Amino acid sequence: MIQPTYRTLLLLMIGLILALLPSFGLRGFEQAWLLWLLFCGAALVIELLLQPGRRNFALSYIAPTKAIVGANQDFVLQISSSRRTVHGKRLDYLLEVRDGLQAPPTRSLVLAGGPEEVTLSVRPERRGMTAVDAVWLRWTGPLRLLSRTARMPIEHAMDVHPDLAGVRKDAILWFRNRELSVGQRTKDFRGEGSEFDALREFQVGHDSRYLDWKSSARLRKLVVREYRAERDHQIVIGLDCGQLMREPLDEIPRLDHSIHAGLLLAFASLKTGDRVGLFAFDSKARRWIPPTSGNSAISRLEKECASLEYCKEPTNYVASLTTLFSNLHRRTLIVIFSEFWDPVSAELMVEILGRFSKRHLLVFVTFTDEFLQQIADRSIEERGDLHRIIVAEELMAERLEVHQRLRNLGVQVISTRAADLRSAVLKEYLRIHYKELL
Repeated sequence: MIQPTYRTLLLLMIGLILALLPSFGLRGFEQAWLLWLLFCGAALVIELLLQPGRRNFALSYIAPTKAIVGANQDFVLQISSSRRTVHGKRLDYLLEVRDGLQAPPTRSLVLAGGPEEVTLSVRPERRGMTAVDAVWLRWTGPLRLLSRTARMPIEHAMDVHPDLAGVRKDAILWFRNRELSVGQRTKDFRGEGSEFDALREFQVGHDSRYLDWKSSARLRKLVVREYRAERDHQIVIGLDCGQLMREPLDEIPRLDHSIHAGLLLAFASLKTGDRVGLFAFDSKARRWIPPTSGNSAISRLEKECASLEYCKEPTNYVASLTTLFSNLHRRTLIVIFSEFWDPVSAELMVEILGRFSKRHLLVFVTFTDEFLQQIADRSIEERGDLHRIIVAEELMAERLEVHQRLRNLGVQVISTRAADLRSAVLKEYLRIHYKELL
């Protein structure tokens, strides 16, 4: 595609001025505009003849075949030109990418006669297969009157996975925390569990409720029963893949934030001896992995989470969650990552969660609507701002009302920012583990 540059437009404007001069009574300029037009035409012909074509450029690249969602990936682009190309001129280039991949805007480089190498940072925003389809090049001729744009196809595909390395790193940091380790040895496994561990002589600080009077009478000294936390719990990570979970937060879909938090929870649960399963749903049940333990469980969960698709259909809580609860035959900790818009759409969700919260321990995880919070915190400068603030506060109050209804039914609710989701979910799991709520 060939387009005129600003220099060409300037030359045509000069010709227009020359054509208007005779109308102001200036003589001698009657044929000036015609001569100027012939001059511009000859310059354009010379520009077309000397301007390099698409075949005068060679393109190569170095790029990864696997990428991590939300992480910048280096895309190295190498551009070289033939002798016919006028060096020392600016060459614009632009990556053509598919939906789910963010590329930098138009960049420029100056050809110096040899291959030029540039490094670009592309950012995958969704999991799955995505690609850089082509590179668009734009250059001008020696007179800079015309610019030519050409599409150079490359079709490089990348397989985008969840941030598994980040999940493992966060898990290691949590388990290296000294306070966490001390709490597990003193509280999680001793004194407040449900399984009997041993008898110990009563000391100041022991809870008198754990005194064993029969053993104390037999041993003629006060002894207390020590309990340890029950292991081998069942934990199911429920991932809502519906329409609302496709919306991005911090340039990453809600579903991917939930996957990262769910995998961190799975990693921690398996380390403490629990069994972890996965349930993905939208308009119906999509994926079901029964709770399992062992080193192979986390690898399987990572693989299954990486293959989850983004659904455009609204979530059907009744049909999908009924399928989940029919597969559970013992009390289970179910952590559901989901989203809702208003109390009307959440009515069926509240009903189904409240029905099964009597048998299972449910944790409902959702995201704080930062957009509404920003509107509510905005200062009032005009009448329209007041209206927007009132609507935002009403919507936030409705969300809090749904949260409170779930808490009244015995469902634990986590509502936090996307950046704090991992730590909030893990803290809630440890709290449940310490207090033996399951």
